[in-house]
Amino acid sequence: MSLLETLHRKLEKHGIIAQCIRYLPVISFLFAFIGAGWIFFLPVQGQYRDTYISENALMPSQAYNFYRESEWNFVRGYRSEIEKLANASHEERTEKLAEWLSQTGFKTTIQEGSDEHLSNLYGILHAPRGDDTEAMLLVAPWFTSNGEFNVGGVSLGIALARFLQRLSVWAKNIIVVFPEDQSSLRHWVKGYHESFDHTGGSIEGAIVVEFPSSLDYLKYVEVDYVGVNGQLPNLDLINSVVMIARHEGFDTTLHGMPINVPRGYIYRLKTLWRSIFHLAAAGLRRARQNSAEAFSGWNIQAITIRGMEFCNEGSDITSFGRIVEATFRSINNLLEKWHQSFFFYLMLSPVHFVSIATYLPAAVLMAVSFFLASLSIIFNNDDISFKNIDIALPKVSFLFASVLVSESVIGISLTYASGCELILLLTFITGAGLTIILPTAKLPQIVLTDNERSILQALSLFVVAVSLLMVTVVHFSLALLSGIAMMPLTFVRLQKEHAKHSPVVNNASLIASSPFTTMLIWGLLSDGWTSKGLIWSPLGVFQGLVSSFDALNCWTWAFVVICWFTTWSCTLLAANAKVLPTECEKTE
Repeated sequence: MSLLETLHRKLEKHGIIAQCIRYLPVISFLFAFIGAGWIFFLPVQGQYRDTYISENALMPSQAYNFYRESEWNFVRGYRSEIEKLANASHEERTEKLAEWLSQTGFKTTIQEGSDEHLSNLYGILHAPRGDDTEAMLLVAPWFTSNGEFNVGGVSLGIALARFLQRLSVWAKNIIVVFPEDQSSLRHWVKGYHESFDHTGGSIEGAIVVEFPSSLDYLKYVEVDYVGVNGQLPNLDLINSVVMIARHEGFDTTLHGMPINVPRGYIYRLKTLWRSIFHLAAAGLRRARQNSAEAFSGWNIQAITIRGMEFCNEGSDITSFGRIVEATFRSINNLLEKWHQSFFFYLMLSPVHFVSIATYLPAAVLMAVSFFLASLSIIFNNDDISFKNIDIALPKVSFLFASVLVSESVIGISLTYASGCELILLLTFITGAGLTIILPTAKLPQIVLTDNERSILQALSLFVVAVSLLMVTVVHFSLALLSGIAMMPLTFVRLQKEHAKHSPVVNNASLIASSPFTTMLIWGLLSDGWTSKGLIWSPLGVFQGLVSSFDALNCWTWAFVVICWFTTWSCTLLAANAKVLPTECEKTE
């Protein structure tokens, strides 16, 4: 204690503490700048790591794979029949596929549909060497994440089911599912864990196959792995699939990155930012849904392998099928739950990654910058009277709580109206319009003193800091991107010394930090939000946020409502409220 007291006296003697308090706004901005810039440092040589297999039992590609060209004719035969079903109804396709699947030896069941979901066909092969408590899942949806008819994937799925039941090496059950799309798959996963009588045990791993072509050859494989709410499959599963794919002669890529380009710093940086954006948008893209997202929340390690650039020469579809066989052979070797390797990571390429300890400081620094901005308002503000802070705090807390409750009620109400596009369209247009109008308008109905305004703004920034810290570990991408988007809130100035230029700065900062502004920018600069065209993409972002809360238990919408909308609204009230003099000013 004496050492700390001595250090404190010396700091006060030289005025260092006073200088630090004075430059808190600059320090806050530097923390945010360093936090965002941290990402650009991660792809530098020496900061990332090469991928490796942590679980020795997996042994990918160590066993001989039996799925060879001799099975090619079965794939072609099923494919020719499935092509005839392209224009058939879902019920006709399901009945035909159920007939084929029952002939392979799988115990076949059709999950009944509902008003919102179509029926799902699935079959279970009970392992000859297992105890019927664990299973591996193969998914072949009728339509891919891009909405294409998955003719090759379904053909390969039924052909693999016929082939896998002939092997006697399985210690885990094998389940094959043929859903219509991601929504139907989510319905199946929920039913499997809650209501099915016919199950195959705990699902240890799931592979979704997408091959939307009638051609036999392909050039490379794309791996999709992101889950909802920041959930990721065990890194060993991705590493095993990538290693097996390369053993079979396929190059691999992530997040739509091109294949024939130098994989230097720029490539790693682009892949890293795409990883961050895809993780933040997981579950929200209505027109490009990743089937692996359907397993989030059930502790299932899921991955999607997608055939790319179909052609008339090169590696064929049976080589693509061997990726599934070899991956199942690796999962079949596991004696325990997935526990080795990483569950929190960011990919820079199929063979490079950064772990949570390396990338986490970026979001932490972003959260600290909001905390410092909150302190700056308290300590560098002559409008705040510390004598009356106890009097102002209850009113400010009540106002903040009222805004929080109001925003939450509106947010929850919108989730019940997620199926009505007209209501969401009107809400989005109204919200976007108010984003532009309210920052430039005065709010005489809200009466606050300078003391109360500053405390309300400081409280809002403090809530942002705490919220980002809470979300950082489990959903790093959401914390980082939302922190960057909300950063203009720290530029709002309410002090009298900034009265000349603060209205322009405040209005621009409030408009820039609005959630609707971010939806507009994100929707226009990226695709996959809607199939109606680019101009509807911002509305697609809003629809995805609202609908995913109920459809996938995605709590991104809850974070946006509770943290972002609430703090933005409170900062808006503090900036545009009618100002009354404090008690001290009245006395003077």
